[in-house]
Amino acid sequence: MKSDSKTRTASRRLWSVVTLSLLGVACLYVLLFAQLTRERQRSLLDHRRVGLKRIVSVAYGALQPEMQAFRSGRLSKDEALERIAEKLWSMRYPDGGHTNYLFLLTMDGVPLVNPANPEQVQVSQWHRRSPDGKFPVQIMVEAMRRKPDGAFVHYMQFRPGRRDVPENKVSYIMALPGLDCFLGTGAYMPDLWSEAWADNLRTGGLVLLLFSLAAAPLAVLLRDRHRRNRDLEEEIHRRERVARSQRSMASRYRMIVSRPGQVVYDMNLSTGETHWFGDSEGVSGHSLEEYRRLGGRFFESNIHPSERESIQARWNRAVKEAREWYAVFRLQTVTPGKYVYVEDHAGFLQPEEGSSGGVRMIGSLRNVDPLVRAGEEVRRSEAKYRILAQNFPNGAVLLFDDALRFVLADGSDLRSVGVADGGMIGRTPAEVFPPSVARMTEKHFRRALQGEEHVFEMTYAGRIFKLHVLPVRGEPVEGGAEGMVVIQDVTSNKLAEKALSESERRLSTLIMNMPGMVYRSTFQSDWTLEFVSPGCRAITGYGSESLLYNRATSWSDLVHPEDREHLKQEMNLALAEGRPYELIYRINTAEGRERWVWERGVSVGNGEGVPVIEGIVLDVTDRKHAEEGLARSLAYETVLNSCATLLLSADRQKDALDGILPELRAAVSACRAYVFENFMDAEDGLCCRQTFEAVGPGVEPQLENPDLQHVPYEVVIPRWREVLERGELVGLVRDMPENERIILESQSIKSVLVLPLRVGGEWSGFVGFDDTRTERTWTEAEQLFLRTATDMVGAYLERLHAEQRLLAAHGELDQIFNSTGDGMALLSLEGTVLRVNRTMGRMFGIDPESVTGQPCSLVMHDDQCGGEHCPLGLLQEGMERSDHVFQRPDPGGGVRHFRSVTTPFRNVEGEAVGVVVSTREITERVRAQEAAKERERQLVQADKLAALGTLVSGVAHEINNPNGIITLNAPTLRDIWKDVRTRLDEYYDRNGEFLLAGMEYSLLRDEVDGLYEQIVESARRIKRIVSELKDFARQESPDRTAIVDMNEVAEAARGLVDNKIRKSTHRFTALSSPEPALVEGNFQRLEQVLVNALINACEALTSPEQAVTMEVQVRGNSVVVTVSDEGKGMASDEIGHVFEPFFTTKRDSGGTGLGLSVSHGIIDEHGGRMEFSSEEEQGTVCVVELPRWIEDAPRKRKELKS
Repeated sequence: MKSDSKTRTASRRLWSVVTLSLLGVACLYVLLFAQLTRERQRSLLDHRRVGLKRIVSVAYGALQPEMQAFRSGRLSKDEALERIAEKLWSMRYPDGGHTNYLFLLTMDGVPLVNPANPEQVQVSQWHRRSPDGKFPVQIMVEAMRRKPDGAFVHYMQFRPGRRDVPENKVSYIMALPGLDCFLGTGAYMPDLWSEAWADNLRTGGLVLLLFSLAAAPLAVLLRDRHRRNRDLEEEIHRRERVARSQRSMASRYRMIVSRPGQVVYDMNLSTGETHWFGDSEGVSGHSLEEYRRLGGRFFESNIHPSERESIQARWNRAVKEAREWYAVFRLQTVTPGKYVYVEDHAGFLQPEEGSSGGVRMIGSLRNVDPLVRAGEEVRRSEAKYRILAQNFPNGAVLLFDDALRFVLADGSDLRSVGVADGGMIGRTPAEVFPPSVARMTEKHFRRALQGEEHVFEMTYAGRIFKLHVLPVRGEPVEGGAEGMVVIQDVTSNKLAEKALSESERRLSTLIMNMPGMVYRSTFQSDWTLEFVSPGCRAITGYGSESLLYNRATSWSDLVHPEDREHLKQEMNLALAEGRPYELIYRINTAEGRERWVWERGVSVGNGEGVPVIEGIVLDVTDRKHAEEGLARSLAYETVLNSCATLLLSADRQKDALDGILPELRAAVSACRAYVFENFMDAEDGLCCRQTFEAVGPGVEPQLENPDLQHVPYEVVIPRWREVLERGELVGLVRDMPENERIILESQSIKSVLVLPLRVGGEWSGFVGFDDTRTERTWTEAEQLFLRTATDMVGAYLERLHAEQRLLAAHGELDQIFNSTGDGMALLSLEGTVLRVNRTMGRMFGIDPESVTGQPCSLVMHDDQCGGEHCPLGLLQEGMERSDHVFQRPDPGGGVRHFRSVTTPFRNVEGEAVGVVVSTREITERVRAQEAAKERERQLVQADKLAALGTLVSGVAHEINNPNGIITLNAPTLRDIWKDVRTRLDEYYDRNGEFLLAGMEYSLLRDEVDGLYEQIVESARRIKRIVSELKDFARQESPDRTAIVDMNEVAEAARGLVDNKIRKSTHRFTALSSPEPALVEGNFQRLEQVLVNALINACEALTSPEQAVTMEVQVRGNSVVVTVSDEGKGMASDEIGHVFEPFFTTKRDSGGTGLGLSVSHGIIDEHGGRMEFSSEEEQGTVCVVELPRWIEDAPRKRKELKS
C-alpha cells in the first residue's frame, strides 16, 4: 500500500508539473504577445513617420514652380500663396481606408488650407488649446523655427466629425522659405495601435496554433506514461517483496566495490553510525580516517554554507518519504575555502520484518566537479545559442512527415526562398521548388527519416542557404512530423567570409611583398621583436629568423649610436601621450653600410607590464640622398639668383664679376675661380689673358702673374681651343697631355674644370675652377651649375655690349624728341608715363624726369583719362588715331584748352607696346568761341527774366491776399478750440466716445493743435516764397551807398539762423577778419545773401558731426566771405545750374530754387561775384567776393566786376 501511495503521489506531482508548465508557457505567451504588440506599434509609428515625411517632401517638390516664380519676382507673395493653396486643396492620398489631406498654416497661426475643418481657414488658431491644455499651432511654429527643413510634432486633437474623445496625433511639417508659412500632414495614433493589435492577433493566433501542434505529442506521451505507470505498480509490489530479502546482503557488497574517485558510505539513520569505504582522497582530498572520525557529521561540516540548509531540507524529505536520494552539491576539500562539486546518490534499506535494526542509507559520493563545470559552460553556451536563435534575423523552420509533405512552415523570411509560408503546408518539395532544388532537398530529407542529422548548403534564387536537417525525436505520432529543417540565409555571411578571406589574403600579400618591414615588438632596452615581415632582409641584411627575439642581434644594436638616445626619447614621449610617432633615423646593416629608415608606430597595449608597439619601417636612403641633392640644388639656385641679381644691378663689368666669382667658388668648394678673355695678337694670333680672379684662404693669387696675361693658344694649349670652341668642358688633370699637366702642376693644381665663355654666340674665352688640395671628379650637378653660371656671365657681357650701342642711338633720338614744338609723351598700354619731352614739361609745369612712372591721368590731367572715351582705351580697341580736346585750370585764373592726338607706338614686330601723345594748346581759339556763345546766352536769359518778372508781380499779389486771411484767422480758431475742448472733454467723460468729422474724439483732441501749427507754418512758408518771388522780380535797386563792415554782416546773419545752426551741427566755426572788412552796399541785402548761404550749408549736412565754417577775409582790394560745409555736396552737372531761378535739389523739403538766384543778383548789383565749388560726399564751398571800400571805390568796383 505504501508503494501504491508513492506511485499515486508521483503521478499527481507529474500532472502538477505539467499543469504549472502549461500555465508558465501561457504567461510567457501573454508577455511575449504584449511585447510584440509594443514592438509592432513602434515599427508602425516609425513606418508612418517615414510615410508622412515622404508625402510632405513630394508635396514640397510639387510646389517648387510657384516658389521659384516667387523667388525670381514673377509672382508676389500673395499670388504665390494663392496658387500654392489651390494646389494643396486638391491634394489627397489614401490612408488606412480613408482619405487624408495636407494643411497649410502661416507662421502667425492662420490656416490657409485645412480640408478637414474649412471653417477655420483665414481664422487665427494661435490661442486655440488642445484637449490636454496645450497650443498645437504654437508647438508647430516653435518646431519650424528650430528646424525649418522639417520636424515631427505630437499633440491631441478631436477627429473631424467627432467631439467625444480626443486622440493623439503626429504630424510632419516643413517650412516654405520666404513665404512665412509651412505645410504638413498627420495621422491619428489610435489608427496605428488598431493596426498593430490586428497584426499581432493574427501572429498570436498562428503562434497559438503552432504551440497546440507542438503540445499534442506531449499530451499523448503523458497519457501513455500514466498508463504504463499503472501497469508497473503491480509489478513493483511483486518485485519489492522478492528483492527486499536480497537487498540487505547484496547492497553492502555492491557499494564496497567502488570506482576510483568515489567513496561509499553506509549510514544507520537510527544510530547515526556510518561506515566509509573507497577512494576518499579522489573525492575531496580527505583521508578515510577523517571521514570515519566525523561519521555522519562529515556532511554538516563540509557542505558549502550557502547550500547547507537546502541540502539538509531535501535530505530530510527524502528520509521521511524513504525514497531514492540524489543531489549534487559543493563539498569542501582538504584545502579550507576550496570546494568541489560531488554527486551524492543513495538508497534506503528497510529492515527485514522482525529485525530490530533501523533504516539504513547506503550511497556513494563521486567527484563530478569537472562534469558540473563543463555542464555549466554548456548551459551558458546553450543560453547564448537560444538568445541567438530567438533573435537571428534570417531563417525559417519546416517540419515534414514520412511522405515528405510539409506539416509546418514557420519563419518571417520564407519569402526569401521564393514561397509564402501558407503555400507550403501539405505540399512536397517537388510541388514547391524547381526540380533541381527539389531533388536535392528530398535526398537530404530521406536521410533525416533514416535517423541521420546533417547540414548542407544550396544556392537558390541568387542566395546561399544553410539547411540543418534532423529527425524529430520522441514517439512517432500518426500524421505527425518525422523530420525538421532549419533554414538560414547565409548569403551575407558567405560574402563576408569571402571578403574577410580576401582581405586577409591581401593584407598578408601586402605585408609579405611591401618594400619595407612590418613589426611587433616590446618597448624595452633592446626592443625585442616578436614579429617581423620578410622585408627586413632588404633593409637590414638580416632575415626575420635572425631578428626575432634578438637571436642574432637586437633592433637597438642596429640603430646608429648617435640616433639611439633621441629615438628612445621621442618614442617615450609619444607613448606617454598615447599618439602614434614618426621618426627618421639611421641604422647599420649586416654588411656594415649605413641606411636611413622611416618608422611609424603606435602602442597597442601592454604585455606583462611592458609596452607593446606595432609599426612599419621603410628604407628612405634614396629619398634622403635625393633630399640632400635637392638641398644642394636649392643652394646652387640661390647662388645663381644672387649672381643674376648682381649681374642685373651692376653697372660695370668689374663690379659684376668681382661679385659673383667668390660665390661660385665657394658653392663648389674650389680653391680658385677665374676668367680668361680672348684677344687677337698680330704675331701669336688668338691669345687669352686672365682678367678676373677669386681665391680661397691660403691660396696664392695669380691675377698679377705676367705669364697669364699673354697665353697663345697654338703655342701653350692648342687642345683647349679645339675643345672649348666645340662648347665642351676641360677637366681631369691626370687625363691631360703632359705639356698641359706640367703647366697646371707648376701652379699646384690637382683638379680643374674649364668652361667655354660665349658672348653673342661667339666663343670669347673661358671660366675656370681648380682645386689645389685634392684630386676630385666634378659631379654632373656641379658641371651643370657652373655651365649655367658661365652662360649667365656671357649673357651679361653681351648685354653690356648692346647697351653701349644703344647709348649712341639714344642721344640722337633724345635730341629729336625734345626739339619739337608740340608737347610729346610716351605712355605704356597700362597708362603709365614712360617719357615726356621738355615742351610738354613747360606746357603743364612739370618736371619731365620726375613724372616718369606715374599714371598719365595725374600728369596730363586729361578729362578723358580713365573714362569711356579714354584715348588709350580706344587705341587698345583697334583705333589707329584718337583726336580730342581737353581743358585744365590756369594757375593764374581761368581755364586752358588743349588738343591731344594719340597714335600707337609699335615695336619692331609691329605690335603696339604703348602710345604717343602729341598735345597743342588752343586756349585762345576756345575762348573766342565761348565769348560768342556767352553773349548769345545772356540775350536769351535777359528776355526770359523780363517776362518772368512781369508774371511774378501779378501772382504774388493774388496769393498774399488769401494767405493774409489764413494767417489772421488761424490764431482765433486756435483760441476757440481751446475753449471748446474743455466742454468736449466734460461731455466725453460723461457719455464716452463720440465722433467729430467722422473721427473718434479721443484720437482727434490731441491732433488738432498740430493741425493748427501746420496751417500757420504753411501760411508763413507761402509768405516767404512770395517775398522771394517779389525780390527776384523787383526792378528797382535799393540804396547801396552805405559803408558796411562784412564782419558785422556775418555776425548778424549768424544770429538770424543761430537756432538752425545749433540743430544742424555741433561743429560751427565763425572766423572774422582782424581788420575792418568794409564794403559799399546795403546791409540787409548782403545779410540776406549770407543767411541763404548758411541755411543751404546747414541743410546739406547729413550728421551733426559734420562742420560748417564761415570766414571773413581781407585780400588786397577785395573782401572775401567763405561759407563751407562737410555735407553731401553736389554733382558736377548741378553746379552749373545753382543760380538759375527755380532750380533746387531740395524740392521734397520745401526748396523754391530762388534763394541762390536772388543772392547772385544781389552780389552782382554790388559789383562782386559769387562762386560755388563742390564734390559729392565731400562738401560745398560758397565764396562771395566784394570790392573793398576805399576812396576811389567806384573805379575799383568797376575793375573787379570787369
